[in-house]
Amino acid sequence: MSKVRIIITLNNPTLDEQELDKAREEFSKEMQIRREQVKEIKNTTPQKGGKAGSYLPELLEAEVELSNLKEISRDAHQASNGKSDITITNGQEKRTVKAANRSREEFAEEVEKAGKLIAS
Repeated sequence: MSKVRIIITLNNPTLDEQELDKAREEFSKEMQIRREQVKEIKNTTPQKGGKAGSYLPELLEAEVELSNLKEISRDAHQASNGKSDITITNGQEKRTVKAANRSREEFAEEVEKAGKLIAS
């Protein structure tokens, strides 16, 4: 099976820190159900007064099976109330699909299409 690396951005400005944590936890549980591992991305340039070694709460990274990409996209869309972006990378090549103004299904289809292009 083919794998792709993805970065999920949960861009929902209406969520406070606790709500974002909850959305991230729920999304991580969905990933575990699909037997995919997700990890947080470290903040390499913390703001003044920020903690070194902290994580960027809205960003998650995973290497996933291409066959799971559509379902993962649906989960990300749901977790962020349609405000997520997914960037799919393969070496230097990358494509970002934005959920804004897309239904859950449209977003999932676009992400799947981009994943297939990147993987080929």
